[in-house]
Amino acid sequence: MSLPTAGSKGTIVAAVALDGRTRFAVEAAAALARRFDMSLRLVHAVQEEPMDPWAFEVPAYVYNLPMPYDSLEARAADAQARLETYAAGTGLGSRVRGEVVAGEPAAAVESYCRIHRANLLVTAFAPDESLVDDFFSTTLALMASAPLPILVVGPGRVPPFEREGFAVLLADDLTPHSAQAARAAFELAARYPAGRIRQVHVRGRLPAASDAASRERDREARRKRLCERGEPFRARIAAERPVEVEIRDGGVAAELAAAAADFQPDLLVFGRHKALHTRPLLLGKVPFKQMTAGPCAVLVVPPVEELRSPLPFPARP
Repeated sequence: MSLPTAGSKGTIVAAVALDGRTRFAVEAAAALARRFDMSLRLVHAVQEEPMDPWAFEVPAYVYNLPMPYDSLEARAADAQARLETYAAGTGLGSRVRGEVVAGEPAAAVESYCRIHRANLLVTAFAPDESLVDDFFSTTLALMASAPLPILVVGPGRVPPFEREGFAVLLADDLTPHSAQAARAAFELAARYPAGRIRQVHVRGRLPAASDAASRERDREARRKRLCERGEPFRARIAAERPVEVEIRDGGVAAELAAAAADFQPDLLVFGRHKALHTRPLLLGKVPFKQMTAGPCAVLVVPPVEELRSPLPFPARP
C-alpha cells in the first residue's frame, strides 16, 4: 500500500489488536483523519509466542512437546492482510496504510509513534475486560507512558468527529501537568463551528474550611485559576459560544461522572502525570482504568516535557 501523501497535516496512528474492538479504533481514527486532513497508519504488533499460562502446572516433558503455534512471519503476514482490508474500508486512499511491527505491543507502538512523529495515537478498549487481558493492558500502558496524546474509544463511544457540533469536557486539576490538555481541548473545540467546551475542576476529598465564607472564597479562587488556564485560548472560541466553567467538591471520579452526565460531552480530556512517580494516575487521584468507565471517549494528553510531536489540533490560521 502506498505511503501517506506528503501534503497531509500530521499523522494519526491507530494501534489495533485485530479483534472485536478494532473497528471502533479505525472508525474514530479515520473520522479524525478526514476532518483534519491527516494521514493515518493502522499498526498491529506481533511478538514471539508467549509462554502458555499452564506451563508450570504440567510436567516439563509435556511442555517441551512441539506447540501448534504459527510462525512469527505467518502471523505477521495474516495481520498485514487484515490491516490492508481495514485501511481500504476507510476511504482515505493514499493517506492510509497498514503496518505490522514486532515486539512487546506497548513498546513497539510507542517506538513506531516516535519514529514517525505521530501527532495522535488512537486505540480501543472493551469496558468489561479485566486488567489481565493482553491488549487492554497494552492500552493502559500506552495511556500511562505514550509520548503523545492518546485517544481511547470503546464500543458505542466513537466521538462524532465529522459533526459540526462537538462538545469537549476538560477535566483540569490545575497543575502544570494539565496545561497541554487544556490547549488540546480548546484547539479541538475551536475547529468546530458549533463546538462547545466546559472546564471542570474537582477539589477531591481534601479537608475543607470550617466556615461557609472560607469555603466560598476557596471555590472562587479555584474558579479564577480555571479561567486563567483557559484565557490564552478563549479568543479561538467564537464569542457566541461562551466557555463554561464548573467547580465541584467531592470524590473526583464520582463528580466527574456527574459533570459528564450533565454536559453530555463527545470527548473527555485529561492531563497526565504520575503522582509521586510511582503509580500512574490521572488528575493525581483517579486511576486510568476508572477514566475509561465514563460514557464517552477519553483523550489523555501528556505534559509538555513528555511530548515528542506537535499537538494534533492546530488552531485555524
